[in-house]
Amino acid sequence: MVVNYAEKPGQAEWMSETKLQSSNNKIELLEVKDNPLICFKDPKLLKPHPVSAALYLDCLTPGQMLTPLEACNEITEHMDISDLIDSISRDGILVPLVINKNDFIISGSRRWKVAMILGLTTVPVEVKIFPNENEEKQAILDYNRYRVKTFSQRMKEAQMYKEIAGKLAVKRMLAGKRNPAPVQGSTHIGKTNTIVAAKIDMGKETFRKAENIFQHAEQGDQTAVQLVRDIDNGLITVNRAFIKLNRNSSEDSISGPRRPEPVGEGHIVTCPQCNKRYRIYHLQNGKHKFLEMGDSETD
Repeated sequence: MVVNYAEKPGQAEWMSETKLQSSNNKIELLEVKDNPLICFKDPKLLKPHPVSAALYLDCLTPGQMLTPLEACNEITEHMDISDLIDSISRDGILVPLVINKNDFIISGSRRWKVAMILGLTTVPVEVKIFPNENEEKQAILDYNRYRVKTFSQRMKEAQMYKEIAGKLAVKRMLAGKRNPAPVQGSTHIGKTNTIVAAKIDMGKETFRKAENIFQHAEQGDQTAVQLVRDIDNGLITVNRAFIKLNRNSSEDSISGPRRPEPVGEGHIVTCPQCNKRYRIYHLQNGKHKFLEMGDSETD
């Protein structure tokens, strides 16, 4: 199904007073009133932004970054568009996608996916120029400010806000400015957490607990991994999950840390200075342990 945008209701206003120009059949520029950077492009020429995929696809592990091709494949396969496909089939794309100068989608990955499924030959886009990577990441976060998100998506946003704040602090310090962005030291970290918590619509204390749970999950704690899934699915609150996670941690500490078992019978070495003999063991955690051998102990 191909949608003719010019015939769709609600588009006449933003398309009024326009003049089409073509360039190698790649882009149709539109001189749109009050916004000369809105144009038509073939959706096949556009690419989902890897940062968007990393933030808003729950099938990815936290911190996992994708190549542009991987981002395209993951969004095509996993991003939910069930709430958009009927309205776009009926009315077309009423809000232009936002792209950078290299055709990466800053805002509108779901609309792009619908356009690809419906076989649309052109989509309206707004081209924006960003001075650096930080500004581009910030724009992706800003455009998704009011998106309905899972707990995991909000926590991945928090990590990106902190990354941006850290780079800004370094930039300010290199420029010799005082009071860099709050990322270093306990006081500054507290300020950063307060700011980031507000950005993802959490209270400071809730964010502290949420970050603790999410960090444990990232480190492979299977209890935390399951708790994150449960929070995503609305089965448990952050506060209850935090209590459960720390109760399990307390029980583990009471029972005592598990000592890594040695692998094999060990290897005997002799100190060249004092001639004392030691048995060296390779442990399951990759470390080593030395035990001094008694005089009566044999090989």
